[in-house]
Amino acid sequence: MGDLFVVSIGYALYGTGFHGALRPSGLAACGLIRRLHKSDTFVLAVDLPSGINTDTGEVAEGAAHADLTVTFDSYKPLHMAEASAPLCGKIICADIGIRDEWHPEF
Repeated sequence: MGDLFVVSIGYALYGTGFHGALRPSGLAACGLIRRLHKSDTFVLAVDLPSGINTDTGEVAEGAAHADLTVTFDSYKPLHMAEASAPLCGKIICADIGIRDEWHPEF
């Protein structure tokens, strides 16, 4: 019987303010993350996979793919958008104690 080991990578490159195109260093980092994802390395995204616009779900060329995305307080539009949701993998929303009355009303 062979050895069993699990390789995982967690990352946070751009944050929720990303929009537009990936810069060269971000494109290289996302490329590495995509290669790891394809090689069965477990990829965890913090709030969103890098290269996706939080508000619109627009996916930049070269965006990262995750197996699991942990978001905080509430789901964002990208977690439900047709183009970006599949790149998130499984999505978990972590409660960080922000009360409902503290959320802005739109």
